Amino acid sequence: VERRARPLLTALDRAGTVYAPSPLHDVRIAAKKFRYAVELVRELAGVPLAEPLRAMKAEQERLGQLHDLQVVQARLQALAGRAGTSRAAIRAFKTVTVALENDCRALHAEFVGGVAGFAESIGRARTASALALVQPAPRRMAGRPAKPSTGSGTRAGRGHG
Repeated sequence: VERRARPLLTALDRAGTVYAPSPLHDVRIAAKKFRYAVELVRELAGVPLAEPLRAMKAEQERLGQLHDLQVVQARLQALAGRAGTSRAAIRAFKTVTVALENDCRALHAEFVGGVAGFAESIGRARTASALALVQPAPRRMAGRPAKPSTGSGTRAGRGHG
């Protein structure tokens, strides 16, 4: 978790507040890797991380939606730039591209507005994960069946048949 947190925090810092697709995509990828590590800690150590995971997933989904819009926008721009594209098609592509750009900027504004909460969720997940390493592990994880006894204390083990 700690190893995945550092690149995520660096990516968040690099993304800053200026709208730029590449740094935002870097945040999305780093967030995905961090979330997977946190989910692993939750499963293996039984650490209660539902709230930070929910917040991280929401930001990751927002960044995913933003990335999808950016990809569509880039493809439309490429189509508009092809030789032989009619003026009517170029105008239509431009109209859609401008609408996509507005949507991207709105999502970016939401992302920037939520960065402090996102960073707080990252911090909570890091702290809870670190504490899980220094606290004794639970004897048995929920949902796992208990191991059957070896027979040393059973009737069959004592020769009572």
